[in-house]
Amino acid sequence: MIAISNFMCGISLIMNKKSFVFLCILLTLSLPLFAQDKKENEKPAGVLTRPPELKEYKEENLWPEGEPAERGPVEVMLEIEIDEKGDVVSVTSSSQEKEVFVKAAIEKAKTFRFIPAEIDNKPARVKIIYRFYIYPPEKPKEIPKQVLRIGGVVLESGTRAPVGFASVVCKNLDDKTISSTETDESGRFEFFNLKDGVYKITVLSAGYKKYETQEVLEKSQQLEVKYFILRTSYNEFETIVRGKKEKKEIVKRTIEIEEISKIPGTGGDAIRVIQNMPGVARTILNTGGLIVRGSRPQDTRVFIDGMPLPILFHFYGLTSTYNSEMLSSIDFYPGGFSPEYGNTSAGIVELKRREPKTDRLHGYLDVNIVEASAMAEGPVNDKLSFAAAFRRSYVDYIISAIASNVDAFDLTVAPKYYDYQAQLNYRLNPKDTLDVGIFGSRDAFEMIFKEPVAEADPLASGTFNAGTMFHTGLVKWIHREDESRLESMFGIGYIGFDFGMFEKLRMSMDQWYFVSREKYEKRLSDKLNLTVGWDIHLIYVGADVVAPQIPKNMVDSFKPLSNSSYTKTDQAEWTFIPAFFTEFDIKPVKELRLLPGLRAGYMDPTRELTIEPRVRAFYDITEKLQLKLATGLYRQLPGSSHLSRDYGNPKLHSLYAVQNGIGAEYKFTELVSLDIELFYKYAWDMAYSNPNSSENNVDKEPRYLNSGGGRAYGMELFLRHNPSKWFSGWVSYTLSRSEYYEHKGMDYRTSPWDQTHILTLISLFKLPKNWDIGFRFRLVSGNPTTILKGGVYMSDYNSYIPVYDSVNADRMPVFHQLDLRVDKKFIFDKWILSGYIDIQNVYNHRSIEGVIYNYDYTQRQWLEGLPVIPSFGFKAEF
Repeated sequence: MIAISNFMCGISLIMNKKSFVFLCILLTLSLPLFAQDKKENEKPAGVLTRPPELKEYKEENLWPEGEPAERGPVEVMLEIEIDEKGDVVSVTSSSQEKEVFVKAAIEKAKTFRFIPAEIDNKPARVKIIYRFYIYPPEKPKEIPKQVLRIGGVVLESGTRAPVGFASVVCKNLDDKTISSTETDESGRFEFFNLKDGVYKITVLSAGYKKYETQEVLEKSQQLEVKYFILRTSYNEFETIVRGKKEKKEIVKRTIEIEEISKIPGTGGDAIRVIQNMPGVARTILNTGGLIVRGSRPQDTRVFIDGMPLPILFHFYGLTSTYNSEMLSSIDFYPGGFSPEYGNTSAGIVELKRREPKTDRLHGYLDVNIVEASAMAEGPVNDKLSFAAAFRRSYVDYIISAIASNVDAFDLTVAPKYYDYQAQLNYRLNPKDTLDVGIFGSRDAFEMIFKEPVAEADPLASGTFNAGTMFHTGLVKWIHREDESRLESMFGIGYIGFDFGMFEKLRMSMDQWYFVSREKYEKRLSDKLNLTVGWDIHLIYVGADVVAPQIPKNMVDSFKPLSNSSYTKTDQAEWTFIPAFFTEFDIKPVKELRLLPGLRAGYMDPTRELTIEPRVRAFYDITEKLQLKLATGLYRQLPGSSHLSRDYGNPKLHSLYAVQNGIGAEYKFTELVSLDIELFYKYAWDMAYSNPNSSENNVDKEPRYLNSGGGRAYGMELFLRHNPSKWFSGWVSYTLSRSEYYEHKGMDYRTSPWDQTHILTLISLFKLPKNWDIGFRFRLVSGNPTTILKGGVYMSDYNSYIPVYDSVNADRMPVFHQLDLRVDKKFIFDKWILSGYIDIQNVYNHRSIEGVIYNYDYTQRQWLEGLPVIPSFGFKAEF
């Protein structure tokens, strides 16, 4: 006889956030039982030890289209069979609901997945009764109508930059209700559904002063407002974020433009700040030029994004020929630089142009006692932006007014200069940028002497004039990928030079130069980077010179102009200098970085193939201490005058120089670091005049020979406090020796560029209420000088010629000077007015700059430098 046991179990399941499902399980178990009276071994019936559990259900709207939603949820009873794996085997229904609902419920149930049921603790096939609910779609909630009452934008006073994520609080002064919101990235905010009345508006943002105002909302009124809020400090350095960046040069000193624009004694000129860096000697009377590690000024080259800058400073070094506001930074390499640069034996200065701003139109007008400058920049459209600047001196008007009261000479053209820069930046796509730039400058000076400047030379009178100019254009394309970067540049430039003296001596030069440059950087692996590239310089020089012949001896070198013989030269030459460079960046271990490289090229003027191997290395002893070293070979062409066929020796070859450096850098904190560098440079085959040459034997004894050499060695110390909220500055100290010889076998002499001790202290303080004050103190060893023993009278020339002591055996007194600069900013809603006072030589110390002698060289007198020089100016920015 068969006994049937029915087991009912109700299980509640949550189908979605609105549904409640009652699950009933009906298990029908058929167990064979043998009705045997008085038998002891009867078998027990099967027991449900675990009910099935729904584990997979994706909620979705099953309500049939077209069915009215007012009737509420529909219940469909389902019978579901589940196998031992938890899969749905079959689904049936006896529900009396509409077929569309039953069908939807059955199809949905077939997608269920269960944790299988267990009988006697073993998976088993079961059937369950499942109550399935289908809910009608929800009616969309009615969104209350939003009525804009106050909308506007929050901008930074002066700069008009949008202030994003600022808190804006709106308080009704009648019922005291408060609404608040936050500005978006563009500074925009909005308030809706405000009642009519008077409201107090408060704007709060980190780094800005609290701003409060009142607005009145009248009936049906909608306000559009613009709020300008003041920064707590207009300190350009306040938002600087620094991270550790791997170096590629053992000495690379980068100067951020905003950091140094207020350094005293520089006139706000960023390029002149290089003269305050370690390894750079002071020039006489602070004139232009860079004397790097005891080398000649012509041994250091200056580039703008790879394009040569032929003239760095205007007359007397008053200011540089490129506007600092158009730059992002200046990289200065005093030595040991990469194979990327060639044809130089001392240092490199690389000016980095910045991209024009794209948020809106910006500009400034700067006026001081020497010059006026103006700049404008901004977007043209979404992809194109521009920047343009112009500067013109008006010191010529001042000097002309003074000179008109002096009878000895007239000024027809007093010293004047101008320069200009223009730039277009076009973003072709996220990976490609096209940059077009033009820049140039012009300097002119002319003076008429009514009386001879020397009694012994009656023809030394008349017109003295000098003028220089250059104009340059370049096109640069940059392509960026995730692991590589390609930079292509082509530029063309013109240099003009004119010089005339007393209707006798005349020199003019026209030079055209073409530069093509390619540089490709590729990350090959985590431990290896590759840089390859080439540059080509094609130069045309045309010269027209009328000048005295080379003196036959020392006596003839003092011959008056009226007694000299003149030679006329008119020549034109082309110069071709191509070069290829490559460098590997290797990190064999985490702490060590090696950069071996090579520059190979051809120097057409001297017909030489040049190979210049260079290597640099860095080793991180700790996270704060790094050791570094560099060594390399550098080649440089002689000057164009040395290679001239009429005034020089076209058979000269380039000089050789080996630069060596070893140093360490320690980072005390994120802001304070100390950099110490020991350097040694040796050069040979330098071009010097041949003492045996004269106009009578120039065929056998060339005017110049590769007979000279030189060396420079010393130590540089650079203790720097990076710009912070309130302070920046540095201490630079150089201890060095620079020596040379003109001919082999000659003892070393002190170089004219030698300065044993060079100490510079710079401090910039950011004070409250937008006041800035800066100090610069310099202490420098006197320049070498040669003392004259007296003079010898020459009756043929009716003048004395000097008798020299040992060359550069004496020194002028120590130079020291304190400079001061004070800046103040006045902030308006849409522009900023800055006033500044710059005082050079505050305590009026008349440093010695040279030596002058009387007519027979028996008495000497020190030539004193400039006295205290105050200047001031104003700058308006928008």
